[in-house]
Amino acid sequence: MATLLMLLCSSVAWCEVPFRVTTVTKDGFAADTEWYTMAIGSSGLFISDNADKEFIAVKSNRSELADADLWCFAGDEQSGYKIYNKQAGPGKVLAAPTKMSGDAGSKAYVVLKEDGASAYRTMWTFAHSKDLGGNVEAYYLAPKGAS
Repeated sequence: MATLLMLLCSSVAWCEVPFRVTTVTKDGFAADTEWYTMAIGSSGLFISDNADKEFIAVKSNRSELADADLWCFAGDEQSGYKIYNKQAGPGKVLAAPTKMSGDAGSKAYVVLKEDGASAYRTMWTFAHSKDLGGNVEAYYLAPKGAS
């Protein structure tokens, strides 16, 4: 299950990924954490925390830059990255179910779960994509270890 994302950021001066990683502890995010928005594919719909709903909200191609729309990253290319939402706080990470359902995982939705939640993958990998064309900086996002 790979999802094509546009990571909207002010600079792409870092190695293979378009974001700067941060330090996250159980008490919070580092003071210098950089926050990013993420949008899906050519539709440009922003991914937002949807509180405790069944899956992540994907409903608007505009962002007010509310905490629900802001994401940060911790980790590295070798181990993978954890993705945190500012509104959800440091106790939850973006997660994908380990067991997919439907055609090509079409009924498997990403959610925010407690880190280490069973039956979920919480580490992610990124791969550059030119599928959106033009000057759009786009990346595929996939659960680490997923086929």
